[in-house]
Amino acid sequence: ITIDIEGFRSGSMNLPIIKNKEKE
Repeated sequence: ITIDIEGFRSGSMNLPIIKNKEKE
């Protein structure tokens, strides 16, 4: 989960997608 947050902050579109998928 920490990696997802860091990726989202970095502005990566790959990380946010994974975080959204796990959240849903």
